[in-house]
Order: sequence, then C-alpha cells, then structure tokens
Amino acid sequence: MCLPCFQDQLARIRPTAYERAAITRHRQITVIICHRKEEDMAIGVVIKRVMKPGDNAKVLLPHIIELRALAVRQPGYISGETFFSLDHPEECLVIGRWTSIEHWQQWKRDIRRIELDGNLEKHLGVKTEYSVYGIGLW
Repeated sequence: MCLPCFQDQLARIRPTAYERAAITRHRQITVIICHRKEEDMAIGVVIKRVMKPGDNAKVLLPHIIELRALAVRQPGYISGETFFSLDHPEECLVIGRWTSIEHWQQWKRDIRRIELDGNLEKHLGVKTEYSVYGIGLW
C-alpha cells in the first residue's frame, strides 16, 4: 500500500489519542489493528507441525479446531489460519495473530492448551516449532 493510500485509510479510522492504527495489506485484504499502548505490537505466531512419515497432517484438524475454539476466548486473540502442505502431506502450518506477545505467552502457558497440545504431540514425528513475528509497518 502506498503512503497516500495508507494516510487515506488512517484518516477514515480516526483513532483516539491513546490508540495508534496500523494498516497492512495482505492478499488484497486490509486488516486494521489498534494498539492501546505504544510498546504493544501485534504479532504473528507460526506453528509448524510435522506428522510421522507416511501420515497425513489432516488427522490433526480436530485437535487444531479444539485449540482454536479455546484460543478465540483468550484476551488478545485476533485470528488464526491453518495450512496443509500440498507438497508434503505430513506438514501442517498454523498462523495465529495476537495483539501482543504477552497475550500469546499467556495462552501458551495455559493449562488447557498444554493438555490439548500434549494430545496432539502424540501424532507428531518431530517436535512442534514455534516462531513469533511482529506485525506492522515498522
């Protein structure tokens, strides 16, 4: 998105004095994220799970749906997407968006999440990989 388009979108939002709006463009979908504090930054968490060789990652879908059903009720949760590799059917990628790293860490330590994740790990051939990325224009 060019700067004039960004400024036009920002003018339409009219954030309050303590909110700052960041507008990003991803696959022609505009996402608006408001931050309450200057130091807060929306984040994306990339979770990669790999099944045992020969297994299809779609077996994980009921477990992922259950995890997401709990996640949507957590403070700071924005959204989540699940991808299954077409080249490697044993691989699954989940991208979760959170308003801050603190909210994500709180959810990662949640006892219900740990229990459900433990059930999911039984199907995996490799330990789950987590990567955290900042979302924004800075």
